[in-house]
Amino acid sequence: MGEGCDCCCNIIWFIFGGFEIGLMWLISGCILCITICGIPMGLQCFKIGCFAMCPFGKDIAPSQDASDCCNCCCNIIWILLCGLYICIFEGITGVLFCITICGIPFGLQHFKLARIALTPFGSVITDKNATPVAQPIVMTTPPPVVVVQPGYTPPPPTY
Repeated sequence: MGEGCDCCCNIIWFIFGGFEIGLMWLISGCILCITICGIPMGLQCFKIGCFAMCPFGKDIAPSQDASDCCNCCCNIIWILLCGLYICIFEGITGVLFCITICGIPFGLQHFKLARIALTPFGSVITDKNATPVAQPIVMTTPPPVVVVQPGYTPPPPTY
């Protein structure tokens, strides 16, 4: 879809349910942030809430540290506490929207919400229309090692 179509669909989405879905996620995030242990999950709720208000033109991609042990452990806790139930609910809602031809784009957005609701840790929300950001250069070979001979004394500096 083009940018104009994404904008129109986001407006329709926001009016007919996106605001309520996003608000639910934002309120859940505020409640989770009350405790120190809930702050990481609350931040994920804020991320999902902002995405749920205007999902058209955005996509979900794994972050560079998606396979991090901490992200995997947090995703397992998230799935056991709430992620599986929310994912099933969003999946069923997506199927119901896909019954009609007009509802297919909205059903696909519910499938995106189901995907990020299942494993939010290690996922980032990207703009489909944005130009890709250059990846940082990673050094693959170690720097050369300087070997100093025993008994070697460097020459004195000249000023």
